[in-house]
Amino acid sequence: FRSSSYASAKNICSLIRQTNPDIKIALGGHHATAFPEDTLKDMNVDFIVRQEGEYVMARLLEALNGDDDLGKIKGLTYRKGEMIINNEPDEFIEDLDALSFPAWHLLPTEKYVTGSILTSRGCPFSCIYCDKGISTRKVRFRSPQNIYQELVVFEEKYKKGRIYFVDDYFLLNKKRLLELFDLLSNDARVKFKWYCQARVDGVDSEILKGAKRSGCDMIIYGIETGDKDEL
Repeated sequence: FRSSSYASAKNICSLIRQTNPDIKIALGGHHATAFPEDTLKDMNVDFIVRQEGEYVMARLLEALNGDDDLGKIKGLTYRKGEMIINNEPDEFIEDLDALSFPAWHLLPTEKYVTGSILTSRGCPFSCIYCDKGISTRKVRFRSPQNIYQELVVFEEKYKKGRIYFVDDYFLLNKKRLLELFDLLSNDARVKFKWYCQARVDGVDSEILKGAKRSGCDMIIYGIETGDKDEL
């Protein structure tokens, strides 16, 4: 969870504790990664999964099922008696294509008007209001083919007709973009509208034409102010 949803996360954890005190609760995300000990104390949860959670969560579940040593799980914060233990950080995931597609069937997808997909992690810039505890300044990309496969599977199953690319900076890698745009433009199965976030200094006519051709109808630019002194 993020700091803006702290109250909601705390309320959900409280409801879980009231429903069944024996349920193990693990939290992750930007706020929990930045403040693992404070979060563990204040929310009365069992575990904090720091930074990227896919492999850490898998190891945690294996440990809980097999009664293994929690101290061996990198990226985990937990209680041991009265102590709070911060295990060493886990390595960042380099091969994003190796990760499974999201478990959409576990969500009430019928309540969502748009689908969403994350095609990269990280951003090379240093905006002071942005936390880099999870994404870092090193950008890791999924391949165009991997992204395309997820979009095909998602649209054929849920038919939302609209996708939001939630990357910090979707338009960063031009070569990757143009390959993805070609894949989307040449396949009738994945005709949908899409939108993303970008910087004004990161687009050119070739990118914009390819984006439009593949279904883009909106780009959200980070124009904070028109005043150079304020900027």
